[in-house]
Amino acid sequence: MKETCLEFLRNQKITSSHLRETICFQGKKLPKRFFYEELQRYLSEFFKSGRGIRMVALAGLRGTGKTTLLWQLADYLLRNFKEKAEGFFISLDVAYSYGFSEKDLIEGLQKIYEDLKSQRKTLVLFLDEVQYLHNWPLMLKVLYDKFKDCFIFVSGSSALYLHSTVDLATRWILRSLLPLSFREFLMIKAFLESGFEVPSFSRAEELRKTLFFSESLEELKEGLKLVEKEAQEFYKEDLPWQGLIREYILFLNLPRFIPVEEEKVLADQTFDMLQRVVYQDLRNFYPESEVVSVFKLLSQLAASDEINPERLSQDLGVSRKRIERIIKSLIEAEVLLASPPYGGTKTRVARHRKVFFLSPTLRYGILRQIFADVRPFFSKFLEDTVALYLRRLLKNGMYYLPTETQKTPDFVVETALAPVVLEVGTAKRDVSQLKLKNMRYGILLNFDLEVPEFKDKVVIFPFKWFLLM
Repeated sequence: MKETCLEFLRNQKITSSHLRETICFQGKKLPKRFFYEELQRYLSEFFKSGRGIRMVALAGLRGTGKTTLLWQLADYLLRNFKEKAEGFFISLDVAYSYGFSEKDLIEGLQKIYEDLKSQRKTLVLFLDEVQYLHNWPLMLKVLYDKFKDCFIFVSGSSALYLHSTVDLATRWILRSLLPLSFREFLMIKAFLESGFEVPSFSRAEELRKTLFFSESLEELKEGLKLVEKEAQEFYKEDLPWQGLIREYILFLNLPRFIPVEEEKVLADQTFDMLQRVVYQDLRNFYPESEVVSVFKLLSQLAASDEINPERLSQDLGVSRKRIERIIKSLIEAEVLLASPPYGGTKTRVARHRKVFFLSPTLRYGILRQIFADVRPFFSKFLEDTVALYLRRLLKNGMYYLPTETQKTPDFVVETALAPVVLEVGTAKRDVSQLKLKNMRYGILLNFDLEVPEFKDKVVIFPFKWFLLM
């Protein structure tokens, strides 16, 4: 088995023909996610200095493009460091299928590492789908410690968050590959469709800082004047923008599904992907007999807002403790995003959390299996999209205002300054739901609006401008 494993590993050496098969579509190189530049920088700096970060892990939901991104980095390696290094792209789901153990893989890679060292070359590993190996955290630790001048890229499902150990945390940088932004979606669509050009927008970071970090509404007004011209120019192109935005929100924020045209086929494929997440990626977090309960739970969450473990326990016939454990695993794996209640520690502990799906397409895929018409849930899809953007733009600081009787804003955004409240709607202009006491200002996202409007202490902000960040 060891000799077979060594031959398998040697056959994974990255070549130009491999790259033509993996990073090209109809003879053209696939476009790169915006996140690519950060990962490329880690590799480039390693070869320039010979020090610093040398293991980078890429985790994320299935279908976000992790494997393609690794192949694009392999292409960068081959084009820029061919004389200094050799790369090996190892699909560990394939290695697992052949029955190779972690020990077999380590010993085979040790031989390759020593051969390259004798040639004064650096080994660069691209380890894809690492979660398929039972003891992958230990294997990565051993590879990192034994191969002192080797660079390692790792990719895997969201389960990487759940299994990460203290030992790995001190050795790797773990990054999330989130679903596409709207501008990334347009970039891929332009690649696939002739005659479709994406306008440029260079003020995304400036818009983010203006919207969330202005000290007052007056400062926000002045900041928006600086980005207004370019935002309007972006949407000046004669394109069906409302249709494209709906397409992005409902179906096409995951790269895997962009070539799919039939809505029902897309919903079925989304549901199938979710089954793989539950059955494979999170398989160690609940017994197989409870998988049905997981899908019932996801179905209930898809049509609701706030998590109520007691009610869910009664509805599903599963103990509250088990419900909380399942929800915790789904949140930690970033299938769901959680929004705790805004307030002091006592409030945050005592109240239930609101949850959003990391990709609105996941919610769509679940609901489409149950309802022929999902239009009544469109506000939920909008909220998922905003939660995804806040996760990308702010990382932390996303809350909601708990109340027993009154309607409240969808989000409270906490920064070093006073908080900002944020509400999302379709054609909504009523700002009464934005509770502004002790808040810096309010943001009301309007799906149909063309330019910002100001009312009292609130900016009514075009949803399509929000998508430019």
